[in-house]
Amino acid sequence: MINKMLEIAKETVRNNYPNNEILGIFLYGSQNYGMDTEESDYDFKAILLPSLEEIIEGSKKISTSIEYEGGLIEVKDIRAYKDTLLKMNPAYIEILYTDYFWINEDLKDEWNKMIDIRDRFVNGGKLNHIRAILGMCYEKRKALTHPYPTIKHKIDKYGIDPKQLHHIARLHYMFASYYKYGKSYKESLNISNDFDGTLFKENIMELKIFDKYNKTIDENIVFAKNMSDSLIGNIEDYMRKNEYSMYLDVTSFDEIRNIVNEIVKLSIIKSISKGTA
Repeated sequence: MINKMLEIAKETVRNNYPNNEILGIFLYGSQNYGMDTEESDYDFKAILLPSLEEIIEGSKKISTSIEYEGGLIEVKDIRAYKDTLLKMNPAYIEILYTDYFWINEDLKDEWNKMIDIRDRFVNGGKLNHIRAILGMCYEKRKALTHPYPTIKHKIDKYGIDPKQLHHIARLHYMFASYYKYGKSYKESLNISNDFDGTLFKENIMELKIFDKYNKTIDENIVFAKNMSDSLIGNIEDYMRKNEYSMYLDVTSFDEIRNIVNEIVKLSIIKSISKGTA
């Protein structure tokens, strides 16, 4: 099913952006974490290459979302992707590790250079990465009880959105696995029952479904906020104790910039040679 949705997502992007070459389409979300259910969407991130005209005219970098039959496709100009990646945003680091993707064959070698340095890149930006994880947790914490139109039915039923709580627990798992227990980043993305015997996957999935925990609305709100504050507090404590020992290694950051510049250059050369620039 993932491959089928990947093809549909690719065609959707091509139809919406016929003048832009696609670098790649990458799965993100629950399937990468081993947390998907039968109702899970198939969400993708698409990286586009700017046309020569867009570069010359200084057009705004594409950064938007497209709804399609399988879920959501986040679409970004590779230059905008680079900017977000260098902020150590976990949602964009994730696509460097997914097993489910389509990549432009003409630019595959350059993209693989990004894959080759991904671990060094994450390791070199640990402090900013932890800050980004915390930022995402704060957003999820704020959204726990907010009645957005798409989740109002959950707020009415539980008093909270269980999906936000499960995301906080998932981010905490990733943080603990990578920073405290020394697992690889790829291992830390996929939720399992490892490193201290706790049934992490089952527990986090139960938070997502929430039927096991569901009590009164008031009790649900207290439970969710207390759990969120505890998990977020663990990350904050770790950052306070270790922030001065985590130095930014800019070497891999410069390599990322150079790779992106080379990908854009190769794409423009290709389009000029074909007369499509």
